[in-house]
Amino acid sequence: MSSKISPVVLALLQHDERSALAAAEEGNPEKLAMFVIDRGVLETMEAREFIASRLRGEPKKRGNKRTSAQRWRDYTFLRACEMIQKLLDCSEYAAIKAMLEEEPRWNEETIKSTIRRAKADLKSTR
Repeated sequence: MSSKISPVVLALLQHDERSALAAAEEGNPEKLAMFVIDRGVLETMEAREFIASRLRGEPKKRGNKRTSAQRWRDYTFLRACEMIQKLLDCSEYAAIKAMLEEEPRWNEETIKSTIRRAKADLKSTR
């Protein structure tokens, strides 16, 4: 019997690799190098592409990369929303409204975009 791993669990399992990749992209390759030596396998496509491009001597990609801490925050919001949906047996919209009732300082659009980013990031890891 094969069981499918939830995207959130997969993200948690890949956190160390993504953290090492983020450090390498920021100019400190030591953490990723040690990860490769210790584990021998890279699970995420991003890490494999990073290593391959460095081996080919391709120039580094520049851009607005989210830090691992920012991505972790996104995943936390997504997971909280999913848990509320299960507990209340409700839609994502209703779960977001429940989150806003508990913490009125948060902004609805910010929560929606944070959850959307987390989903897109998880989808890109598949």
